[in-house]
Amino acid sequence: MGVIKRTQVLIVGMGPVGMTLSNLLNLYKVDNIIVDKLTQFSPIPKAHYISNRSMEIFRFCNNLDQEIYRLQQPLEFWRRITYLTYFNNCKFGILGTKDEFSNYKTINGYYLDLDSQSGVANYDQSKLNNLLYKHLKQCKYSQIMLGTSWKGYEFVSKSGKEKVISKLEKTNSNLEFTIESDFLVGADGAKSQVRKAINKSFKGHESLQKLLNINFISKDLAKVCLELKQEIIDECNNIKLVPTTSMLYFILNPSLIGVMVLHDISQGNFVIHIPLVSSSSEKFDLDFFKHIFPSLISQVCKKNINLEVKSIETWNMSAQVLDSFVDEKTNRIVLLGDSAHRLPPSGGFGMNLGIQDSLNLAWRLAFVLKNKYEVDIKKQLNEFNVERIQHAQYACNNSIRNFYRSLFIPKAIGLDWKIISSMQKLISNADKYIPNKILEEKPVMDYIYKLGMFRFSKILRNENKMEKIKMLIQVSLVLQLY
Repeated sequence: MGVIKRTQVLIVGMGPVGMTLSNLLNLYKVDNIIVDKLTQFSPIPKAHYISNRSMEIFRFCNNLDQEIYRLQQPLEFWRRITYLTYFNNCKFGILGTKDEFSNYKTINGYYLDLDSQSGVANYDQSKLNNLLYKHLKQCKYSQIMLGTSWKGYEFVSKSGKEKVISKLEKTNSNLEFTIESDFLVGADGAKSQVRKAINKSFKGHESLQKLLNINFISKDLAKVCLELKQEIIDECNNIKLVPTTSMLYFILNPSLIGVMVLHDISQGNFVIHIPLVSSSSEKFDLDFFKHIFPSLISQVCKKNINLEVKSIETWNMSAQVLDSFVDEKTNRIVLLGDSAHRLPPSGGFGMNLGIQDSLNLAWRLAFVLKNKYEVDIKKQLNEFNVERIQHAQYACNNSIRNFYRSLFIPKAIGLDWKIISSMQKLISNADKYIPNKILEEKPVMDYIYKLGMFRFSKILRNENKMEKIKMLIQVSLVLQLY
């Protein structure tokens, strides 16, 4: 066992939540060490919507909000949500576009928010991680330890003094050492090792939906998004072309159904979430889908689109909140962010909720430590627990509500998700029915996929159903961000 280090707060997990907490503790002059098993941050964009309250917290962190405003994409590229069948001006290609900022005044590409000094932002998590890390390296009271895995803890109480002794290991060298801290904070994500160590279990919806997530780069598609216009009829009955460049695209196409996020139009950086209804998504043939995905995007655009798939993975969308974020046995171990709550991405509540967890905990830990434990630790953590659980449950319910709101449009045109399930099972178990020699031929697998989508094609060509969708979008029965 290596050298024992000493700090006031040990934070496990260097995502936006853990690094926000470390930044805040530094402002309160509280010594902290933050560790993460990874040696570098993932370049894959995930959460991207930053709420007013989170931006206010970043404003408190040496005006970090101003850097985000400066670095993010111009508002014109992310102010909208669009429903479409094709990235094309063909009949029923664009079903409708909703401008989330139509009620706000804008000046020089920025909108004015009368409710807060800090407006919302669209800045993806991979970029936010790097920005927070840059600030963290300049913090006097924060020590960073990348490539360090948290392995477990021991709680020690002697002569009225209580401490948490954590066991850690360097990822590359297997060097083991310990860190002694007054408090241990688990901000290490949905698969939190700290949560497992204190035997906390989630409650709620374990699986609202299974999704296939694909991160891809395509400047061709970015150009299509930038140039695509929607025809509308103004109050004078004149046909007018309006932009449709959006943050979210809900794609309802005979070849592809999913929600696509435009993270960076200059780089052509996209993520698409495709629903999987099969009960066994772990059997899903990722290589097969990676093979056919470029052709599916090309079909949606009605032109050849060059793209590069950066990552492809299945993901289980949950809606769960712990019944306690604090370890009651020690009152020295706390969980934040996805370690304490797992929310659907609909509405952008998850990361923001975790950032706000950090502020509530930071000032309480500073209050306890600066007063040399003369205040009631249990009382402070209990108040934190009550407040944050209420917020988490509220956000979780809103996320679920948003998720079901997003299904109004597919439901309106009668999309039967059982067809997707049947198609998925057929592909996953194709080897039981089709000789391996035939399966090796990609055109055969392409045919199986197209066969499963055939009925969708008929539904989406129904003009009455398409008109119904347009009406629903006009009355704003779409996803609400805030």
